[in-house]
Amino acid sequence: MKNQIRPLLSELSRARMTAPPGIWSNSPDLAGWLLEHGQEFIFSPHKDLKKTRVGHCYQDSQELALKNPHLTYCEGYVQLGFEIPVPHAWCVNGKCQVVDVSLRSIQTPERFYFGVPINNDVVGRFKAHPGTNLSILFWNESNWPLQNGTIPELYWRKAISC
Repeated sequence: MKNQIRPLLSELSRARMTAPPGIWSNSPDLAGWLLEHGQEFIFSPHKDLKKTRVGHCYQDSQELALKNPHLTYCEGYVQLGFEIPVPHAWCVNGKCQVVDVSLRSIQTPERFYFGVPINNDVVGRFKAHPGTNLSILFWNESNWPLQNGTIPELYWRKAISC
């Protein structure tokens, strides 16, 4: 199986740039931004984690990272088996291994993860805002603070060497 995340992000970014004026004029090029700032992560099965609900990846991964300081919250895309990559959230440990509680029960021969590691302090501040328990990257109520530089990369990005 081939990792399709980077090609998908490239296509999304290209489509955004060639779209008629006004379609995406109020939002940043998230796909292009993710290609510039993201990195790949390695999946590692973990049997000792509690099972969570599929469809709650952002909230469950944020809570896991905040309760376990040795884990780092990440957002980006996941590709399971031969499926199309989808937006997703997970955690990584100090070895850049993915700890994915929301897709834990899904059995696939291969998984690909591509995204950005976000400092847990930023995650905590994000969760402190009422009604913000979803994606940090898609946080449009604050005009996309990571992508537009309101929150500088030096502050939001967790340094992880893979």
